[in-house]
Amino acid sequence: VIIPILNNNKYILVRQQRVPSLGLSLEFPRGGVDHKELKEDAVLRELKEETGASNVSEIKYLGEIYPESATINGGIHIYMVKLQGEETYLQEDKNEIDSIEVLSEEEFKNYIKTGYIKDGITCAAYALLKAQ
Repeated sequence: VIIPILNNNKYILVRQQRVPSLGLSLEFPRGGVDHKELKEDAVLRELKEETGASNVSEIKYLGEIYPESATINGGIHIYMVKLQGEETYLQEDKNEIDSIEVLSEEEFKNYIKTGYIKDGITCAAYALLKAQ
């Protein structure tokens, strides 16, 4: 999971189709690590694929979460990525990403409170970021 943060402390999230019960989900970008790929390289690749962003000034590993430890035997690594400068974010993979949204801290918290952000992995990643 990648938590992209702009210079103005706004977060970049992607909206994509998930299981039918969830529909379009607003969440932090994420993806898998290819065979023999370093995790940090996967972070940069997924960020570029899902948002078009490539102006990374800092990558920081925040930790690992286990979203469903009772049924899924695997953790998810969380990275915070700071972006520099002004950039237009255009998704590259239009088959995967519906749209991109940039949210302030207040907007992000309000989206969680109102249920607009329902993705548990995104909420857990945000909690880990705030615990730093």
